Amino acid sequence: MNRQYLSSIEKWLVGGILLLLSYSAWARGGTVVALQGGLVFLSTIILVMLFVMPWLYRDSDNSTIYGKELVFRLLKDPVGSLGLLFLLLLLLQWVNAGREHVFDVVNSCWRYDDPHISFLPSAITKHDALEMLRWFFPAWVILLVLRSKLISARAIKKMLVALVVNAAVLSLFGILQYTSGTEKIFWVLPMDNHFFASFGYANHAGEFFVLMLALALGLLVNVCFNSYRKKKFDKHTVGFVVVCLLLLAGANLSLSGAGIVFSWLLMVFAVSYAVWYVWSSIRLVTRVNLVVGCIAVLCIGYFVAAGFGHDTYDDTVKLMSNKTAEHEVGVRFPQVKVAFDILYDNLWFGTGGWGYRYLFPDYADDDTWELLKDTGSANVHNDPVQFLTEFGIVGFMLMAGVMLSLIVHIWRRGISNIYKPRILYPLLGVGITVIHSVFDLPFRCPTIMYHSLVILAVIPYLINRRSV
Repeated sequence: MNRQYLSSIEKWLVGGILLLLSYSAWARGGTVVALQGGLVFLSTIILVMLFVMPWLYRDSDNSTIYGKELVFRLLKDPVGSLGLLFLLLLLLQWVNAGREHVFDVVNSCWRYDDPHISFLPSAITKHDALEMLRWFFPAWVILLVLRSKLISARAIKKMLVALVVNAAVLSLFGILQYTSGTEKIFWVLPMDNHFFASFGYANHAGEFFVLMLALALGLLVNVCFNSYRKKKFDKHTVGFVVVCLLLLAGANLSLSGAGIVFSWLLMVFAVSYAVWYVWSSIRLVTRVNLVVGCIAVLCIGYFVAAGFGHDTYDDTVKLMSNKTAEHEVGVRFPQVKVAFDILYDNLWFGTGGWGYRYLFPDYADDDTWELLKDTGSANVHNDPVQFLTEFGIVGFMLMAGVMLSLIVHIWRRGISNIYKPRILYPLLGVGITVIHSVFDLPFRCPTIMYHSLVILAVIPYLINRRSV
């Protein structure tokens, strides 16, 4: 197909992906049901463009390699086929949903009755099952587009820049909202708990900005290295520094304990690694300037992040220092245990989306119920375990297959280049999110899920480019 036609197609597709990701971030992270219709609408439009536009832009010889053959190629891709099977599972859970809470006279206990069709996947309620489709359908569409080979590495890089800029603007909005002292998110919706930017849950805000900080740091180091190699200052450097500082501030002003810790560990590692990476190739004077500059950036970052928070930020840090590992395990472990008890009775297809929160009271003993009834018992606070419980072994293996396919693609394209900051830092951001998901719920936030998948899907485009 003519490169001009491909350029037109990729502009529409990249524009659609950016609009979807930006909307998910600003629309409360995609966690509010009333705003999730926009996710489905935008992803449907993108899916139609993906399969229709190549046909419209076909060559004069009526080649269909980018038309109907695109469908078969994407379905042969494990990401496309396994993702489609997972959506089919969610669809069956929705169709077969609607279970009543009844008292079992024989066993003298409360339980949910059997689904309408006992051997098919099911969910407790239809609206919860439908929400899972609203979460995962856009994720599948995003991956289809990025695996379609219709988007160039140059367009991918521009998309990543746009994503971190959008996140920085969201953080700036959060800072303005925070300093205004409002108790209403967007100055409209009252919130009882601490919120930041568009996120009503502090840990979602913290993890989102840590993830985007990792991506922005990779782009910043790449620009700095290219500027030094070309002996010409790149004006974009200052912009990336500002973006990184805003994202660091967002991660800290979220007042998420994990966000604060992860953001500073990431900053210290990223700066130290970047200095080590270029140390042998720069002159003595440049080394001195680099060390001074890095220290200055870290200091500025600290004052930007902590300066606005004042006493609230200090109180959060003190609270983090007082929380012991024993306390955290004491709260999290009972939730995981209950989740596995539920899984045992719903092994293959799971309970359906949000099924854990309905079944938790029936499976938790009295001590566990008293401990957790007021501490977020709707979630396991362990995303892998919750997905396993709600989608069963079948659903979890389909999800794992998609993730494994993305990782294998990165490996095959050149795992030897993973040491480069532009590759390592974004992957580190995804790794931090995965670690966080073991004791919290970042992947229960659609926008964090989407941005993580984007990073994994685009890394192969960046591996073989000549850069740091």
